[in-house]
Amino acid sequence: MRIFLLTVSVLFALSTCGQTKRVLFLGNSYTNSNNLPNLVRNLALSVEDTLEVGFNTPGGFRLMQHASNATSQNLIAQGAWDFVVLQEQSQLPSFPDSQVDEETFPYAQQLNEQVLESNPCAETVFYRTWGRENGDAQNCEFWPPVCTYEGMDSLLHLRYMQMAEENDAVVSPVGEVWKYLRENNPEINLYTGDGSHPSAAGSYAAACSFYTVFFRKDPSLLTFDFSLGEDMAETIRQASKVVVFDQLEDWFVGTYDLTNDWTWEPINGLDVQFSSLATNYTSVLWAIEGEMFTNEDFTHTFQTEGDHDIVFTAISNCDTITTTQTISIQALGTDQLVIEPLNFYPNPSSGILNLDIEASPKSYLEVYNMDGTLVWKGALTKNQFDLSGLALGIYTIKIQDGNQIRVGRVVLFRE
Repeated sequence: MRIFLLTVSVLFALSTCGQTKRVLFLGNSYTNSNNLPNLVRNLALSVEDTLEVGFNTPGGFRLMQHASNATSQNLIAQGAWDFVVLQEQSQLPSFPDSQVDEETFPYAQQLNEQVLESNPCAETVFYRTWGRENGDAQNCEFWPPVCTYEGMDSLLHLRYMQMAEENDAVVSPVGEVWKYLRENNPEINLYTGDGSHPSAAGSYAAACSFYTVFFRKDPSLLTFDFSLGEDMAETIRQASKVVVFDQLEDWFVGTYDLTNDWTWEPINGLDVQFSSLATNYTSVLWAIEGEMFTNEDFTHTFQTEGDHDIVFTAISNCDTITTTQTISIQALGTDQLVIEPLNFYPNPSSGILNLDIEASPKSYLEVYNMDGTLVWKGALTKNQFDLSGLALGIYTIKIQDGNQIRVGRVVLFRE
């Protein structure tokens, strides 16, 4: 038996060219203040991205009003939006559960359904607003949790995150950026005199958050400062990087994106196992040595050693991503195959295993039950993995990295 060492070189690079996005904003005076849609547009232009916007932002408007408003409905029905931003009236999401359950959540769902009906490839983005500067004095007597900024802001966070989770949507965490700035840069005044609406700096912070969500790019690279002065603008952009860009997954940004990752493992001779790691796809397509494959996982026998291009395409109803990687197959003798014991802890384990080795981009993990049946496989991206989803029992763990194979056994139990 011969074992082959496969090395991968990536032949593609992420494009640095400008992107174009179409965004519809449905909100009220918070969205209208300082012409937020145009502000986001100018930020995008500063780094050669293009934002085409539509908006309907009557003062005090609620989601329930947008759900039946002719202007909002006509804008939604135009279609071809990449994102539709929904902003609730500034106080309502912080009200008692019963009121939010009746007056906000049903209309968030209704609007999201309306958006997807006319724009099946769009993402709904919930505009997570902020607590009032000193709490909601207007409603404090009747609902004490909103008497302070902290209390009102935490409720807004909770409700907007719930709206996003329940509708498979995205959050633009503007309120989180404001909270970060309030705590770390209190010299920046985010409010106008009413302690509610955004100042120019407040709207700039909102715009940086939205730019990051729409384009998935680092806002610290933006150059338009909205006449704030470079120092203040840079501080706000850095806050947006820390809160939004560095934590995109916390706001569900990218959760519903199509990806086309894949992995491989040498099996025997010229046989190589290929496995799709794509997400949010409807089908996949492989092109290898002039042959086409549509399986998620399969074994291919190469005709020759040397360099081979692997073309992998992931397809969804809204997108297609194709990448090309080169695999170089070089024969290794069996005496070059290194098999060593695999150590991990704790063992026995309730599911979370820590390895005594560092994972590499080529590390591949397989888990077998006592019958020798393969029950889990995939790339090993870090030196910890979770088997808590498996039934109790004894399992064999195999990790291969090139010509090195490590094998060990673990006992799974529940505390």
